[in-house]
Amino acid sequence: LRDRDGNRRKIRVGNILSPKINARYKLNDKWTLKGSTGLTSQRPEPPQLNPTLGNPDLGIIRGFETTLGFETQISEVVSLDLQFFDKHLWNLVVPNTGFQASSPYSDSGTGRINGLELLLRHKPKGPFFGWVAYTLQRATRRDRPQDEERLFGWDQTHILTALGSYKLPYNMELGMRWRFVSGQPYTGVT
Repeated sequence: LRDRDGNRRKIRVGNILSPKINARYKLNDKWTLKGSTGLTSQRPEPPQLNPTLGNPDLGIIRGFETTLGFETQISEVVSLDLQFFDKHLWNLVVPNTGFQASSPYSDSGTGRINGLELLLRHKPKGPFFGWVAYTLQRATRRDRPQDEERLFGWDQTHILTALGSYKLPYNMELGMRWRFVSGQPYTGVT
């Protein structure tokens, strides 16, 4: 990137350690308990780091996530997977508002995403393969510590997806996917 004077500038983004632990415990032939916890990281988008139009001093977006769930084998080919998840976010990039803002962006945002995911899966055995998944979640954020908590702009409370494929003769396959999503709230103009 180049600054206002045309000089090259390096972006202050280095390697980030994001450890995560996964664990599975087989209770018996049909039930497995599982969980994970750890840190996540994501670099800000390049335009947000631009020295002229953004803020090159933005930090890495960080998160701490935890999942807990179980899997069970309903039959030889059908399984059920249920997971609960919770993710806390900080250093979210937010726009600075007002004429006195020193740069267009800051990394003062925080957020939280939690919910559950249910997956019913038919393993690829014989000509059919498919699954149905349902996610119920809530994604909220706060741009500054003094601001009220609000829904993420892309919050999707309900996500239902069904997918199936069937093998036909002559090495052909027919498949279909259907998805229903709610959310993505917007504010009307008054």
